[in-house]
Amino acid sequence: MDVKMVGLLLVGLLLLGCTTQTPPSTTATPQGTATVAATVDENVPPLPPDNTLESTATPNAETATPPGTVPTKEFTVTAKTWEFQPSTITVKQGDRVKLKITSVDVNHGFNLPEFNVKANLQPNQEATVEFTASKKGTFNFFCDVFCGEGHQNMKGQLTVE
Repeated sequence: MDVKMVGLLLVGLLLLGCTTQTPPSTTATPQGTATVAATVDENVPPLPPDNTLESTATPNAETATPPGTVPTKEFTVTAKTWEFQPSTITVKQGDRVKLKITSVDVNHGFNLPEFNVKANLQPNQEATVEFTASKKGTFNFFCDVFCGEGHQNMKGQLTVE
């Protein structure tokens, strides 16, 4: 039996909804090639009579938030002499917040004391911090690593609505 015949046989079995489980086996042919018999999983339902399948997946299932979980609000922040960009971040109370922060010049720090968030930022290396915006208000974040004469102006605000 050649490879094409085996393929056609397998397709035919699948189309007929064959659910018999058979152990895989290999037989040698005179030409030195192998023929493999497939295993059909009994847990897979057969195709409907019209041989069509319908998807039961919800649109965007990979990006949907499971029930009872809080979505993560993600922001990319750049630290550079002597500013954070963006300097204002707004989220809602209860949001899970993820900041991906990169310094593009020298060592900086990121400190948001009200949420116990602190990171050391080294040039061209991304630091990630995550926290839950558990209380409403406007909170200051700032560089806590001395980075030069404009260091005291390197700050921003997190607004939690």
